[in-house]
Amino acid sequence: MAEEYQNRDFIIVGYFLSRFGDEFDEKSGKMKSMPPTELNTKKWDEAYDFFFLKLGNGRDLATFRNSLRNTRDEFDYFLDEVTTRVGHKKKNLPPLRESVLNEMNGKTRAEIWSYVSRFGKALQEVDIISDIEAIDSADTDTIVGSTEGQTRFRILRTRERDPKLRREAIAIHGLNCKACNFNFGDVYGEWGEGFI
Repeated sequence: MAEEYQNRDFIIVGYFLSRFGDEFDEKSGKMKSMPPTELNTKKWDEAYDFFFLKLGNGRDLATFRNSLRNTRDEFDYFLDEVTTRVGHKKKNLPPLRESVLNEMNGKTRAEIWSYVSRFGKALQEVDIISDIEAIDSADTDTIVGSTEGQTRFRILRTRERDPKLRREAIAIHGLNCKACNFNFGDVYGEWGEGFI
């Protein structure tokens, strides 16, 4: 796998998912492969998605899920805590994974969660919400510095429109403005057809 996709933080998240991805199922009385309880989900794909925004590194969601699943599975064979998944049976881990395994084996669940939780979406959502609140409470449209050539992020509110209701309204009321009787199609021809 490309090293730029598999950075140390990504691998530590895979280790966390592997080491703490077992849970006792009271119905069956057996251990069951489940995402760590800290992630508040019973589905593995949702567990992987939790880390996508910060660790996705340009991958699409499906590729990211597969990469994180494979990274988790690589550790399964080397961890005594894992009882429900077999993982990839290898004699050795690649060097970076081996160093993560050796470093993390001595740490508690709380210590590892404290580290990996910063890569989760919950913290990002809090940041985004606070940014939106700050934008809403700002009373100016001040631009600080130049943004030429830089990436811009836009946060905006939109109203959902139901296309079926729009078609029904046009069938009833037509395309002419009710205030001035203006019709885009009449003025602009083919380019203006369908505008209200």
